Amino acid sequence: MTRIMMVNREYLLEYSDTLDGNVLTYGPYYDIIRGLCAYFEAHTVFDLSLALNYLDPALTDTLIELDGMSIHEDVSHSEINDYLEDLSGIRNSENEKQELYRRLEVAERDNDFELQIKLTQELVELNRTYKM
Repeated sequence: MTRIMMVNREYLLEYSDTLDGNVLTYGPYYDIIRGLCAYFEAHTVFDLSLALNYLDPALTDTLIELDGMSIHEDVSHSEINDYLEDLSGIRNSENEKQELYRRLEVAERDNDFELQIKLTQELVELNRTYKM
C-alpha cells in the first residue's frame, strides 16, 4: 500500500485521511505516508532524492527499500478500498477480540457461566469472520 501511494500522488491525497495509525500500524510506513503527504503538496511526481528531504533520516533505508519494490501500479480504487477495508476490519476486530478476552477473564473470575458461553461464541464468530 505504501509503495502504491509513493507512485500515485492522486491516490495518496485521496486516501491520506484514511491512512491513519489504526490502519498503518507499522510505524515507519505511517511516518513515510505522512512525509509523502507533505512532499506531494509541493511536488507532482515522486522523486526519491527529493522525498528524502521530507522524512526523518532514520527512514531513509525504508524508503529506498520501498522505492526498489516491484509492484503492479495499475491498481483500481476498488482494490484500494477493499484493502483498506480489510486492514481496518482486521485491526478493529483485533481490538474487539482483546476486549472479549478481557471480559471473558472477568466472567471466569465471577463464575458467570452464561456470560462465558456467550463471550466464547462471540470469539469463535469473530475468529471465523476474520480467520485469525
